[in-house]
Amino acid sequence: MNNHRLSLLAALVLVVMGTQTAGALPKMFLPQEEFNFGFVPQDSKVSHVFWIKSVGEDSLVIVNVKPGCSCTQAPLAKKELAAGDSTALEIIYSTGKNIGKSTKRPTITTNEGPPSRNVTISCDVVRAPDSTFPIVIKPYRLFVSKADTIEIDEAKFTIQNVSDQPVGIKVASEPYGYFKLTL
Repeated sequence: MNNHRLSLLAALVLVVMGTQTAGALPKMFLPQEEFNFGFVPQDSKVSHVFWIKSVGEDSLVIVNVKPGCSCTQAPLAKKELAAGDSTALEIIYSTGKNIGKSTKRPTITTNEGPPSRNVTISCDVVRAPDSTFPIVIKPYRLFVSKADTIEIDEAKFTIQNVSDQPVGIKVASEPYGYFKLTL
């Protein structure tokens, strides 16, 4: 009889421990999963930062981020996130000689388990900068640098509406931590 009670108590303890362990799982939350750059000139490099948040009760480990191709990079600020912590995942896309609609879907694999998740960036790569009509941007490409040998900390450009219709302008995205864009 005592053996039976002891076995029953041990089974109950195992069930309770198993329930507690199963509840403390890692979980990833992506506040934003897609970003469209709009029109982008050939031979340009664009980037967007996606935030990854750990919303589970256990630490989230980002096991791997696969950019998908050599034209895309995906630097990650940190791989291990405590519950409630966040990190930045920057997706950098080099347009090269591509023309037309382009979509990249880097894959994020975590200890949360399958399935892996994706973030998506897209753009419409144009050959000539005047393809953005009725908006003309001059110069159509800006270079900024924080390298040791050359430091360019300011770049100016003009945006001109060449139509007779009003056009709204807003900052859609800024490279996180690199520079501030002021209109």
